[in-house]
Amino acid sequence: MKRRKFISRLGAGSSLFLFGSAGEKKRAFILPPFSYRQPTDFPEVLNQQGQFQLRLEIRTLTEVAPQPVLLEVTAPGSQLNRVIAYPFANKPATIAADKRKFRFSVGKAYPFVFAVWIDRPKPGTRVRLVLNGEPCEFSLETLVQEQQLFFVADEGIQLHCNYLLDKEIGVLEPARLGIAPPQRQFSFAVVADPQGGIRPSQRLIPPE
Repeated sequence: MKRRKFISRLGAGSSLFLFGSAGEKKRAFILPPFSYRQPTDFPEVLNQQGQFQLRLEIRTLTEVAPQPVLLEVTAPGSQLNRVIAYPFANKPATIAADKRKFRFSVGKAYPFVFAVWIDRPKPGTRVRLVLNGEPCEFSLETLVQEQQLFFVADEGIQLHCNYLLDKEIGVLEPARLGIAPPQRQFSFAVVADPQGGIRPSQRLIPPE
């Protein structure tokens, strides 16, 4: 009982310390709304190796049952570094020997995603894809300007194209948040985790 009273008193005191009087509440600092800045220049999209990372997402618009798809990557030529397929809940694709043709089936519920790495990219570099016999073509510059592009085949199969970013660490300026400069004693860093979190084997605290 004494411990409970102590915690309740401590909690009340802490709230007064944090929020102060009613007059102090009016002067409380309010963080500005956050908006993710999209790249505006072509070099901002490139990864640390100077490559352009392209994301292709394919799914049907109406059919829930998986439909057969043939995706061909005809351009770029020698600039194409690699293509990796991520079937998610779909069956893996059958990949041709040249690693430019992919046969698979996909429905509306779960997309089939491809990641494409392009070496020595230029704004005018052309990407040519063939989706079930229908050509889909665009330049990297157009994709950066539009941020995403959509193509639809006659069978109601949609191809969604956008770019991938790998800038994982950003530096936070304390002054923008009303915090005094750290004077080289410490700094803030905002780190993204594109790998999906810590693996169970890396957990410091075992799950309940």
